[in-house]
Amino acid sequence: PGAVRNANGAMRMKLANMLTVSASYTTSDPASSVLSFYQGKLGGAVTSSQRGEGTTLTSATVSGSTKGNVVVTVTPQGNNGPTKIMIVHIQMNNQ
Repeated sequence: PGAVRNANGAMRMKLANMLTVSASYTTSDPASSVLSFYQGKLGGAVTSSQRGEGTTLTSATVSGSTKGNVVVTVTPQGNNGPTKIMIVHIQMNNQ
């Protein structure tokens, strides 16, 4: 809540049976609050990994013939700078 979408940070691409959608946001909220928010939204099957300054949360789902991944990367921007959020959703249909 309160995050601002970056107009230049979005993409939608479809290749064969795979759809990838991404968006980027910034917020004045601290990275720890953003991570807690997304951990709650992604549910129980979330893995977390650290790369450099950013933390990545990954959630994988399977529903019938559809597999999906949601990847949320949260990067703090130091001394009172905005927190960056990148969300990528990948959906694959196995038909």
